[in-house]
Amino acid sequence: MRHPWKGEDYPEASRWLDSHVEIINELLHIGTMEKCRWPIQIKVCDEYTVPYKPLRYCMHILTVSGNRDFGEGRFQNALKKSFCLLNMAEHLYQQTDSLDIHCGFYSERTALEMIRYTLVRSDLLEDDINQIAGLLPTAANNWRQDISRLLEFEKLRFANFVSPVYEINEKGEIRFAASFWLLFDDRQNQKSHAKTNKRWRLYWLMNMPIDPNGLWDMAEVEATGLAQFLEPGPMLNIDKDDESFIDFCVKSLSNGARWTANQVCFEKHIYASFGEYYAKQMTRRRGTWLVLGLRRYRNAHGTWPDNLDAIKSYAPAEAFLDPVNDDEFVYVLDGDGFKLYSKGKNGIDENGRENDGADDWLIWPPRE
Repeated sequence: MRHPWKGEDYPEASRWLDSHVEIINELLHIGTMEKCRWPIQIKVCDEYTVPYKPLRYCMHILTVSGNRDFGEGRFQNALKKSFCLLNMAEHLYQQTDSLDIHCGFYSERTALEMIRYTLVRSDLLEDDINQIAGLLPTAANNWRQDISRLLEFEKLRFANFVSPVYEINEKGEIRFAASFWLLFDDRQNQKSHAKTNKRWRLYWLMNMPIDPNGLWDMAEVEATGLAQFLEPGPMLNIDKDDESFIDFCVKSLSNGARWTANQVCFEKHIYASFGEYYAKQMTRRRGTWLVLGLRRYRNAHGTWPDNLDAIKSYAPAEAFLDPVNDDEFVYVLDGDGFKLYSKGKNGIDENGRENDGADDWLIWPPRE
């Protein structure tokens, strides 16, 4: 999965891949599609509509096959599979949930590893490098735009989650429901709670808009608050809230439906965690752009440069800033090659080490 290999070293795996060539070709065809959308998961309790498990298998078979192409010198075939993985990631980015984007990161990460290997280890012409540059994900920070798009869906999900506090009676009139919490009970069980119906309707009258369209205003308030919190991102360092049990009870009792929906759709710690993954993915992208710039320099001058300043004209300006720590990447010549790495979240140069408490993050060479 992680390194180039040859069929002669793993003959059984190679024969297995050859028996699945039709599937690989079908995936390569799918990878040329510009748009890919699954039905929206409207209800929170619904199963996810994106087929994550089959997608993971698809990514694995493309990766293993592409790495065999690398190992046996078929660089153009390997690049096609890398580009297919990038497009599969783009398909996931077109979905509506942060989980979809997170899964897309996995496909893109694998593709970028393969592309970096090609840029450093193969004899690419300038046309090949330009082709790669035309397909690489942007080095720009699109955090605000992506968060804005995700929160639009969260507003829909929030309103849909809270909407069962309303119902339509026999006359076709909208009124408050007998009970939000009995929504998933069978009708016979709900009838046994008929005495509490009036109490529930009075409860909703005190803390919910009479007109159900008011749910959109509630969703807008919650989304705006989260957007303001996330605005400085994607790398957000936050402490766990010291919310007391009394605060928890007050929120639950004052409007349990709204509070629950907020926790499901607009929980800031979940989005902060997503932001960290987002920043790391930007680091991978920018690191790959730097490797591309380094390769362009080598093609032009015959050697690797002494420092990253030498490739300012060969890579996008955004690529030189590591979003994980808002600092520069570390580049050092290493024999006939080089090392390129992020100083990680702690911002300390630990010589590219990723263990024993060190958190540097290697872009090149590949991890063993």
